Amino acid sequence: MKRMVGYTAGVFIAVGFLLLAAFSYFIYAPLPRQPQLSGRATTKTLQAGAHVRSYLEYVPANLPPDAPLLIVLHGRLMTGEMMREMTGYEFDRAADREHFAVIYPNGYGRTWHDCRKDRIAQGAHEHVDDVAFVRMLIAAEHASRDINLRKVFAVGFSNGGHMAMDLALEKNSPVAGVAIFAAGMPVRNESTCPFDTPTPPVMLVEGTQDPIIPFNGGEANLLGFEKIGNELSALATAKAFVRRDDIRAPETTTDLPHRDADDPTSIQKLSWLRDGKPYVVLYKILGGGHVIPEPDYRFPRLFGRTSRGMDGPAQAVAFFLHR
Repeated sequence: MKRMVGYTAGVFIAVGFLLLAAFSYFIYAPLPRQPQLSGRATTKTLQAGAHVRSYLEYVPANLPPDAPLLIVLHGRLMTGEMMREMTGYEFDRAADREHFAVIYPNGYGRTWHDCRKDRIAQGAHEHVDDVAFVRMLIAAEHASRDINLRKVFAVGFSNGGHMAMDLALEKNSPVAGVAIFAAGMPVRNESTCPFDTPTPPVMLVEGTQDPIIPFNGGEANLLGFEKIGNELSALATAKAFVRRDDIRAPETTTDLPHRDADDPTSIQKLSWLRDGKPYVVLYKILGGGHVIPEPDYRFPRLFGRTSRGMDGPAQAVAFFLHR
């Protein structure tokens, strides 16, 4: 009997170690420390329809009037604070350097009600209008901070990337540019977004080994647990924006320099120019996963490789402000 108890205890201990090792390898991803910043982040709320919605606002010290505004949209089951941390506070640091305000809104039920028809998001069931919510946020920042309404930009990751895409597709879009990470355009018969509106400039960053959003198009799913609709490929998504914006210039392709010999990923940049400036840009992260490529944070390995070949947040800010 004692021997059996000993064997059982040994099995449990071994399984525990295996689970701990799996967690450490696939899921654990230590967050970067908050850097020294000139301003501070404040949690705010506003009434949007039937719901009180919250968001995190970062404003640098001595923000000038008529400054730009950057809206950063988190992925499904995340929060604005998590998005801020998982992008290494890079948007806050850029705000200090470039003198703009940043807000990190919280999705209703930690998700965004984007224009994919088959979304199971809580906001979809309760008819939450997230585009209206974003417009209210912009109006609130304009009233309190005197931000420039012609210089409002949106960054989105995953479900937040779909939400940023929705903002770009809106007639009379409230944003002047979007950067979309790990999200593709839904196929036409599964989308409620307008199909013929021109858009502001668009930057896309897509990993070829994304386990959730298929780089080559098809059915998206949450790591095999939940189907979340069919999407165009990364290239077809980029070309859909090119057609909508009537861009006639041919695409140009550039291989980015390999910055880290230990990083197995590589990056190819496809650009479509308007008036001599990039208007639609697709960064193909060869070997990259469902992540934001960046130097200061590695996403959990469960979502694929985090490339260190480009600084995604910094590249988004440069796309908006220095095109």
